[in-house]
Amino acid sequence: MQSLKLIYEENDPVFPALIKEALEATGKFVVLLEKEEFQNNFKKNEKKESTTNPRLFGNFLLDSRIRMLQWKEEAPQKISLLENKILRLLLENAGNVVARSYILSSFWGEQSFYTSRSLDIIIYHLRKMLKKDPSVMIQTIRGEGFLLRY
Repeated sequence: MQSLKLIYEENDPVFPALIKEALEATGKFVVLLEKEEFQNNFKKNEKKESTTNPRLFGNFLLDSRIRMLQWKEEAPQKISLLENKILRLLLENAGNVVARSYILSSFWGEQSFYTSRSLDIIIYHLRKMLKKDPSVMIQTIRGEGFLLRY
Protein backbone atom coordinates (compact mmCIF):
# COMPACT_ATOMS: atom_id res chain seq x y z
CA MET A 1 0.00 0.00 0.00
CA GLN A 2 1.40 3.41 -0.98
CA SER A 3 1.20 6.48 1.18
CA LEU A 4 0.15 9.76 -0.34
CA LYS A 5 0.34 13.19 1.27
CA LEU A 6 -2.50 15.51 0.34
CA ILE A 7 -1.82 19.17 1.10
CA TYR A 8 -4.74 21.57 1.19
CA GLU A 9 -5.67 25.09 2.14
CA GLU A 10 -7.38 25.62 5.46
CA ASN A 11 -10.43 27.27 3.86
CA ASP A 12 -11.48 24.05 2.07
CA PRO A 13 -11.21 21.06 4.46
CA VAL A 14 -14.17 19.14 2.94
CA PHE A 15 -12.79 18.51 -0.56
CA PRO A 16 -9.52 16.89 0.65
CA ALA A 17 -11.49 14.65 3.02
CA LEU A 18 -13.57 13.42 0.08
CA ILE A 19 -10.42 12.71 -1.96
CA LYS A 20 -8.89 10.88 1.02
CA GLU A 21 -11.99 8.72 1.41
CA ALA A 22 -12.11 7.88 -2.32
CA LEU A 23 -8.41 6.97 -2.54
CA GLU A 24 -8.42 4.88 0.62
CA ALA A 25 -11.53 3.03 -0.60
CA THR A 26 -9.45 1.57 -3.44
CA GLY A 27 -7.25 -0.18 -0.89
CA LYS A 28 -4.11 1.04 -2.65
CA PHE A 29 -3.39 4.24 -0.72
CA VAL A 30 -3.05 5.57 2.78
CA VAL A 31 -3.67 9.31 2.56
CA LEU A 32 -2.22 11.83 5.01
CA LEU A 33 -4.00 15.17 5.17
CA GLU A 34 -1.77 18.13 6.02
CA LYS A 35 -2.32 21.85 6.18
CA GLU A 36 0.03 23.49 8.68
CA GLU A 37 3.34 22.29 7.21
CA PHE A 38 2.23 23.50 3.79
CA GLN A 39 1.50 26.98 5.05
CA ASN A 40 4.63 27.16 7.19
CA ASN A 41 6.95 26.05 4.39
CA PHE A 42 5.61 28.64 1.98
CA LYS A 43 5.50 31.48 4.49
CA LYS A 44 9.16 31.14 5.51
CA ASN A 45 11.03 34.40 5.19
CA GLU A 46 7.86 36.32 4.30
CA LYS A 47 9.16 39.43 6.06
CA LYS A 48 12.43 39.18 4.16
CA GLU A 49 10.61 38.99 0.83
CA SER A 50 8.27 41.85 1.63
CA THR A 51 11.26 44.20 1.80
CA THR A 52 12.87 42.84 -1.36
CA ASN A 53 13.28 45.38 -4.14
CA PRO A 54 12.14 44.59 -7.68
CA ARG A 55 14.85 42.69 -9.55
CA LEU A 56 15.86 43.37 -13.15
CA PHE A 57 17.30 40.45 -15.14
CA GLY A 58 17.60 40.36 -18.90
CA ASN A 59 14.55 42.25 -20.18
CA PHE A 60 12.45 41.15 -17.21
CA LEU A 61 11.50 42.84 -13.98
CA LEU A 62 10.44 40.64 -11.06
CA ASP A 63 8.63 42.26 -8.16
CA SER A 64 8.47 39.48 -5.54
CA ARG A 65 6.43 41.56 -3.11
CA ILE A 66 3.41 41.54 -5.39
CA ARG A 67 4.38 38.45 -7.42
CA MET A 68 4.55 40.24 -10.77
CA LEU A 69 6.83 39.47 -13.69
CA GLN A 70 7.09 42.07 -16.43
CA TRP A 71 8.79 41.78 -19.80
CA LYS A 72 9.97 45.05 -21.37
CA GLU A 73 7.01 47.41 -21.64
CA GLU A 74 4.29 44.76 -21.59
CA ALA A 75 1.72 44.58 -18.82
CA PRO A 76 3.00 42.79 -15.71
CA GLN A 77 1.98 39.15 -15.39
CA LYS A 78 0.87 37.70 -12.03
CA ILE A 79 2.81 34.57 -11.07
CA SER A 80 1.99 31.95 -8.46
CA LEU A 81 3.50 31.90 -5.00
CA LEU A 82 5.72 28.92 -5.83
CA GLU A 83 6.78 30.32 -9.21
CA ASN A 84 7.73 33.53 -7.43
CA LYS A 85 9.74 31.81 -4.67
CA ILE A 86 11.54 29.40 -7.00
CA LEU A 87 12.36 32.12 -9.54
CA ARG A 88 13.66 34.31 -6.70
CA LEU A 89 15.85 31.44 -5.46
CA LEU A 90 17.23 30.84 -8.96
CA LEU A 91 17.90 34.58 -9.40
CA GLU A 92 19.73 34.78 -6.06
CA ASN A 93 21.93 31.93 -7.28
CA ALA A 94 22.18 32.94 -10.96
CA GLY A 95 25.14 31.29 -12.64
CA ASN A 96 25.23 28.53 -10.02
CA VAL A 97 23.42 25.21 -9.95
CA VAL A 98 20.63 25.04 -7.39
CA ALA A 99 20.24 21.42 -6.31
CA ARG A 100 16.89 19.86 -7.09
CA SER A 101 16.93 18.20 -3.66
CA TYR A 102 17.44 21.58 -1.99
CA ILE A 103 14.42 23.07 -3.77
CA LEU A 104 12.24 20.07 -2.93
CA SER A 105 13.19 20.02 0.74
CA SER A 106 12.96 23.83 1.08
CA PHE A 107 9.50 24.20 -0.40
CA TRP A 108 7.82 20.84 0.14
CA GLY A 109 9.82 19.41 3.03
CA GLU A 110 10.21 16.09 1.25
CA GLN A 111 11.20 14.43 -1.99
CA SER A 112 8.63 12.19 -3.63
CA PHE A 113 7.31 11.53 -7.09
CA TYR A 114 4.48 14.02 -6.57
CA THR A 115 6.63 16.87 -5.27
CA SER A 116 9.26 16.22 -7.92
CA ARG A 117 6.61 16.36 -10.63
CA SER A 118 5.21 19.60 -9.16
CA LEU A 119 8.67 21.14 -9.37
CA ASP A 120 8.98 20.06 -13.01
CA ILE A 121 5.66 21.73 -13.82
CA ILE A 122 6.69 24.98 -12.09
CA ILE A 123 10.01 25.03 -13.99
CA TYR A 124 8.05 24.42 -17.21
CA HIS A 125 5.79 27.41 -16.47
CA LEU A 126 8.78 29.63 -15.64
CA ARG A 127 10.55 28.63 -18.86
CA LYS A 128 7.39 29.37 -20.84
CA MET A 129 7.21 32.88 -19.34
CA LEU A 130 10.93 33.55 -19.75
CA LYS A 131 11.22 32.35 -23.38
CA LYS A 132 10.39 35.88 -24.60
CA ASP A 133 13.99 36.82 -23.81
CA PRO A 134 16.49 34.42 -25.42
CA SER A 135 19.26 35.66 -23.10
CA VAL A 136 17.38 34.30 -20.05
CA MET A 137 17.22 30.54 -19.61
CA ILE A 138 16.73 27.92 -16.94
CA GLN A 139 18.91 24.92 -17.71
CA THR A 140 18.40 21.49 -16.22
CA ILE A 141 21.70 20.02 -15.10
CA ARG A 142 20.98 16.32 -15.20
CA GLY A 143 21.31 14.61 -11.84
CA GLU A 144 22.02 17.90 -10.06
CA GLY A 145 19.47 20.68 -10.38
CA PHE A 146 18.73 23.92 -12.20
CA LEU A 147 20.88 26.77 -13.46
CA LEU A 148 19.54 30.22 -14.33
CA ARG A 149 21.57 32.23 -16.83
CA TYR A 150 20.96 35.75 -18.07
